[in-house]
Amino acid sequence: MAYSLAVVAKEPKRLFGWIEQFMKRRITTFWCEFKVDDIIAVKDGVEGILLILPEEEDFSFSQISIFLRDMCLDEEKPLYIMGSEEMTKRVKKYIPNMLITGLYMKENITIPNMIADISSTVSGSDKQLKGLLLVDDDTDYFKSLGSMVKSDFHVVVTRPHLKDLLKYLLKSDIVIININMNMPIIEQAIMFDAIRKKQRKSSVKLMFIANRREDQENINLIIADSVLCFSKETEVNKVAYYIKTHYGDQNR
Repeated sequence: MAYSLAVVAKEPKRLFGWIEQFMKRRITTFWCEFKVDDIIAVKDGVEGILLILPEEEDFSFSQISIFLRDMCLDEEKPLYIMGSEEMTKRVKKYIPNMLITGLYMKENITIPNMIADISSTVSGSDKQLKGLLLVDDDTDYFKSLGSMVKSDFHVVVTRPHLKDLLKYLLKSDIVIININMNMPIIEQAIMFDAIRKKQRKSSVKLMFIANRREDQENINLIIADSVLCFSKETEVNKVAYYIKTHYGDQNR
């Protein structure tokens, strides 16, 4: 299935030569002028936004940047930005790094390479496996777990960096988060809000894992049956068995 992307740029017609490159990567593009109204007209029908920055900042620059910032905070859409080094510095005054899925300096990257990178963040696995996202500061346990279930899931193991989490969450069906991980409170709030919004649109499953059995028991007392919590003191093969039998292909 093709991925849909809104491309926002000054005079977008001059970039129509890119369309063939997008089509090769199975990305359907909707081309927008550098106007809020144009973005509003297509945003509900696309899965991501590519913002091509102008050569100079004008009166619409801050307006577009603030609109996209607020949209990314409120909706589950990745934001990709391409521009000169100077203009990317300016856009960061309005859009924080944690909301930017991909940032491309035009001095350092070719158009085909940028499109290939965008495609790599949204394409599913060849076998169309369910997406399993494992989030922890210490990835050793989850790498071991992932190796045991990789035949049933497309596994991504990542540390708790908000930008990566929002990017990978888009194609995840099951998310397992370490409750003891080190992550700023505000970023945790944004992450869980994104998960809740995804749960409204799909059947994404959320699970927790704790470093100690004591923490696991406390969490399970608090959240009861709504979300399951495992402990790292549980043998990893038992956790893998549970995930495969409850969320594997037979449970599609």
